[in-house]
Amino acid sequence: MKVCILGAGITGVTTAWFLAERGHDVTVVDREAKAASATSFANGCTLTPSHSKPWNDPSAPRQLLRALVSREPEFTIKWRTAGRELMSWGPRFLKACRRSVVDRNAVHGLNLALYSRALTLALADELELDSGAGPKNGALYAYDDDARFAADQHHADFLSRKGLNVEVLSGTECLFREPLLTRASAPPVGGIFVGDDVTMDCCAFTRELARVCAYELDVTFEFECEIKSLDAAGGRATMLKTSKGAITADVFVVCLGPWSGRFAATLGIDLPIYPARGYSMTVPVAQTEFAPRQALVDGENQALLTPLGNRLRVVAGVHFAGYNTNWSRDDFRPHHATLDKFCIAPSDGQESAYWACLRAMTPDGLPVVSQAPRPANLWFNTGHCYLGWTWGMGTAAILASLLDGEKPDQDPAPFRYRW
Repeated sequence: MKVCILGAGITGVTTAWFLAERGHDVTVVDREAKAASATSFANGCTLTPSHSKPWNDPSAPRQLLRALVSREPEFTIKWRTAGRELMSWGPRFLKACRRSVVDRNAVHGLNLALYSRALTLALADELELDSGAGPKNGALYAYDDDARFAADQHHADFLSRKGLNVEVLSGTECLFREPLLTRASAPPVGGIFVGDDVTMDCCAFTRELARVCAYELDVTFEFECEIKSLDAAGGRATMLKTSKGAITADVFVVCLGPWSGRFAATLGIDLPIYPARGYSMTVPVAQTEFAPRQALVDGENQALLTPLGNRLRVVAGVHFAGYNTNWSRDDFRPHHATLDKFCIAPSDGQESAYWACLRAMTPDGLPVVSQAPRPANLWFNTGHCYLGWTWGMGTAAILASLLDGEKPDQDPAPFRYRW
């Protein structure tokens, strides 16, 4: 079949890989100049089965109220730019905060994360893909607050029951596990180490895989190509109109991340995906003593620190602010607070790089890997929330099996179109 994939982030490129491997004629369209130039560009660079629980747990309504009244919430809503989509997405999000829904989806998300992680590591090894600094195993969650530490131990117990390598550590044990913590003014009260999490550079991996797809599997990439519309007739999509002309295909696959909902709306399809804006800072570091040994989550500032060779990626903050990716220095206060806490500064003469991107949030925290309700030859592989890197390879494998009429190795039912 001739397949046209919309989007060249981690989900689009991995989907192209699996479909081309199966012998399909694949074209990938993206408005950027290179693969992985938007949401997949400067993310946390961690494959995190430990973090695959839905964000909308029963505490989310309280966080929402705090966002309305606090100057320093963990996430904020910028009503001026949030847009009307938030008004329809929000109630669905709150409805999915019921404990029964969250517990069920936590299992689905973890199973998908473990499946995807295995595929990602196997492919990186098979193709000898350059993924930046190379994989590092393990992530340490360090806590400065007893209440948060106690609450997250319930999730640690869940991960342990599912067979993950989880250790609950005292504050002193955290210092031995991660020497960077000794640079803080006070030790953590405790920590949780998850050995199954992996550090790998998502952007480097995606671009390397795109290169392999192009040169070894004859996948066509149309970059700097704006999508205009998708024409349909007789219940089937017939032609994708772009700034470079029309593209015909037997099947069209939407991998547009946070823009998927708006694209689906042009076809009259209700696909409730709302963009959550996140922020990352990449700090050049010359000495390893200024970077953690493995991925480190600072509980005080809710910041992820990921070592990437001579760079340190710091990720923090979530804003519901519509589709723009504008940012100000104030948006990076948690990042600078984390760097100050651990006495980290950029290498002499070098500057940190700042980045804001959008995450594709579904109301229930699970992706959509499914045939669209219409037209018949339109498919979705999107809505990966903040876990595109963690789930991307797995959802691509599922979609490729479904498209070929085969039973996937992972149950696709939780990820069907459901609105």
